[in-house]
Amino acid sequence: MNLSKIVSELRQKFLTDSFSQSVAKLAGGAAIAQALTLAVSPVLSRLYDPGDFGVLGVFASFTAIATMFAALRYEQAIPLADSDEEATNVALLSVFVLISLCVIGLAVLSYTVIAGYPMLDGLPPAYLLLLPFSVFAGSIYRIFVNLTIRSKNYGPIATTKLYQSVGQVVVQLGLGLWRPHPLGLIAGFIVSQGGGSLTLFAKNKAKGSLLKKVSGSSIRHVARKFKEFPLVLSWAILLNSAAMHLPGVLIAKYYGVGAAGLFYLSRRVLGAPMVLLRTSVSQVFLGEASSLYRENPVKLNALFHSTSRKLLKMGSLVCIPAAVVSPYLFPLVFGANWTMAGQITQILALFQLCQFTIGPLMQVLIIIGRRKTQLMLDVVRFSLVILSFYITSLTDRGVLFALMIYVLTASLFYGLNYLYISTLLKRASENGHSS
Repeated sequence: MNLSKIVSELRQKFLTDSFSQSVAKLAGGAAIAQALTLAVSPVLSRLYDPGDFGVLGVFASFTAIATMFAALRYEQAIPLADSDEEATNVALLSVFVLISLCVIGLAVLSYTVIAGYPMLDGLPPAYLLLLPFSVFAGSIYRIFVNLTIRSKNYGPIATTKLYQSVGQVVVQLGLGLWRPHPLGLIAGFIVSQGGGSLTLFAKNKAKGSLLKKVSGSSIRHVARKFKEFPLVLSWAILLNSAAMHLPGVLIAKYYGVGAAGLFYLSRRVLGAPMVLLRTSVSQVFLGEASSLYRENPVKLNALFHSTSRKLLKMGSLVCIPAAVVSPYLFPLVFGANWTMAGQITQILALFQLCQFTIGPLMQVLIIIGRRKTQLMLDVVRFSLVILSFYITSLTDRGVLFALMIYVLTASLFYGLNYLYISTLLKRASENGHSS
């Protein structure tokens, strides 16, 4: 079977409906962006040592956690608003909350650094002051993404992924060639957080006429209408994001920044193709599922199951080969210093497959109004992550053993979540929205 025939079969298998085509549009731009990032990784791994990547990993983890919370999740209500006017009010509310929290965060962190209080493991004190800027860049981008998702205009989002990748590569590579230092990696990361925001702003410029209808009372109205997002959902997402990104921080704490750097490169290499597809599916699924739940719960149930099957098949194409070859390829591609990263990749393959298959679909709990349930599940997941690393750190069996326990625990959690959501949707399809 020649290559063109394989590609044709994959296209027919995965891209036979508008949902899959929208995913492909988003994933296509992201694929080019990630390919560029991965292409320079062997060079970066020889310019920067594992400790440098460990510092970046800790910084990126805290940025990711804070970004999910920075606008109190109001930005997630943009696609769910009843009208474009209401969506504009929600967007402006999100920006106001974001700026306020970033300013407060910068003031608190500045005081912490000046007062000399204990800092985060693996992150030098001065680097803390960069966190609010990184969080702002990533959060403002998310607000514009959700405005664009609302109109189901996925092409510009794909374009911005390329801008982000190019900016990150140019900065990290340029500063690494000049003077290798963790700040070079962090600077590139910050650029990647907000790259493309102006492009998405321009694409939504046509909605500017709606700003004339914005008032303090209308913003207060949407703040009250979507109050569950900051009161319940923001905490759920904060816990969810912490559970996803804390492993790198905990590895730095218990096993050092060198081990955290190995873990970060492993997730970057294996997670890159997974994240671009998962994020693309998540964004399209949110737009499609929100409409279907309002109009036809039966079709939402069908979309949930068909999407999970497609994700499992696509994820297997990446994770299974990675589990087999990564221990042999990593030292050859990235250098002898990164041999253990190949073993880490092998361990993470199962977790990445479970996360890729089920992660994007967990938004269903938000869509069908089960936000308190989402919060409870995220508390459980967060606790499992903390406990798995803490308990294994007491055994002195090393980072690989800790990661094996973490992967098994997290994978079981995802599986149980899938069964639970599947049951809820089945009931919803039988009884309408009463569930």
